[in-house]
Amino acid sequence: ILHRDERCRPLLRLHQLALEIADALATNNLEMVERASNLLPNTLQACEQIDPTFVQQNAVVLEFVNQTSKLLWQCDTQIQQVLQDISGELRRIRQSQKNRNWILQQEYAVVGRRVDTSR
Repeated sequence: ILHRDERCRPLLRLHQLALEIADALATNNLEMVERASNLLPNTLQACEQIDPTFVQQNAVVLEFVNQTSKLLWQCDTQIQQVLQDISGELRRIRQSQKNRNWILQQEYAVVGRRVDTSR
């Protein structure tokens, strides 16, 4: 029914996008994650146009919707983790830059023997 009924086309597209996002996350391809994610709002809007009773009355469609939903939640969790990792790395870089700038601003005394030039 999924591939024969026109009403399922938005659901198939949503599942395809979820798979593309999951694959892109697996390879750390954040550009592809962004591209696929940008297509989600229009696809979700198309899915909202589907009659809910159609989904509820077809076990295959309902299971497909549940699988897609679960996949999207997993992707969301992974994206949140990636964002936290990036945020931590940016904090580390900023702190390193501050430390570097501080070191460069310090004036160090030359330590060593004094040469007696009075002779």
